[in-house]
Amino acid sequence: MLKDADIVKLASPKLREILGPFGFDHIEAESGHDFVGAPAVYVTSHHSLPIRLEGDIFLNAMVAINDVLRQNGDDRVAYLRYRSPGEEFAVDEDEE
Repeated sequence: MLKDADIVKLASPKLREILGPFGFDHIEAESGHDFVGAPAVYVTSHHSLPIRLEGDIFLNAMVAINDVLRQNGDDRVAYLRYRSPGEEFAVDEDEE
């Protein structure tokens, strides 16, 4: 299983290719579990511009991250979210 820092290092160039025109700045990766308790990776793409990604671009980015995981022997599913300047994450009341 890849470490979060390795995922950032390996996935950043791929995401820069896909998301560069949309103000791509950097990504963060956080290992965790999905809604059924399976191991997962949550990747947040940070952008310097306010954006709303079209579905095909978002899916291409998500597939690229998952391809990086598979090519490096990591079978977890990666989920992608993106953030623009000034946006805040919603807080799940169960996590407080």
